[in-house]
Amino acid sequence: MWQLSAGIFLGWGLGANDASNVFGTAVATRMLKFWTAAILCTIFVMLGAFLEGGEGIETYRRLSPLSLDMAFVVSAAAALTVALMSVLSLPVSTSQAVVGALVTIGLLQQNLDPSSLLKVVICWVSTPVGAALVTIVLYFTIGKLMNLLAPSLFMYDRACAGC
Repeated sequence: MWQLSAGIFLGWGLGANDASNVFGTAVATRMLKFWTAAILCTIFVMLGAFLEGGEGIETYRRLSPLSLDMAFVVSAAAALTVALMSVLSLPVSTSQAVVGALVTIGLLQQNLDPSSLLKVVICWVSTPVGAALVTIVLYFTIGKLMNLLAPSLFMYDRACAGC
């Protein structure tokens, strides 16, 4: 049961660091209030974890099979890394910290699955590229739509003020 403490610490690090990635821009621009963003983030992170989290866990499980004690070490190492990077105001990925710890444990125990690691690395490269391509499409599509609708800034601000 004590092994759960590392998972809780990692969850705190995830919230302290990655939650800002979700709604940071909306809160900073005052499009959403902090507590509205925090509640929405909580709801949808929990929904995502329950509905689709198993798929990610399976990838991690194949990367390096772990005992309960080794899972504690992986979670604690990743949590400490994320906490330290957050305190230093450095950008950090919780999933990359977890994968780094899993790869290290896998190498030390000589049970690292290279095909699972390749899958993770491909995702790390393709995700930012995919996000860049989607951003280009959205930027020009929404820009054209806004030009067609030509809303006044006053109306735009009124529509967003209730968020």
